[in-house]
Amino acid sequence: MPNLTQEQQELYDILQEDYKELCREDYDWDGFETIDRHEGDTLRWEQVITLITRGPSGQLYRWTYHEGLTERQEDAYYDDIPVPVKPVEKVVTITEYVKQ
Repeated sequence: MPNLTQEQQELYDILQEDYKELCREDYDWDGFETIDRHEGDTLRWEQVITLITRGPSGQLYRWTYHEGLTERQEDAYYDDIPVPVKPVEKVVTITEYVKQ
């Protein structure tokens, strides 16, 4: 993303929040996308976060962090808010370096 002025960044952030709210389903959690529902019950959520960092050599790396949550466990309670969930997958990988 190009360098933005503070005003442009604030506007961009507002538009991003509005877009997220527009696309949000009632059964989604903040930051997570619902990926599995069964007979009206939400069972699994996931989120993917991508970060770009600079390594000691000065090279840029793209890191992808994937986290999945599930309700399918012994102590899961349906129709209870907040619904207890457990992480089913947490992976951090370097997917590729970014050429400058």
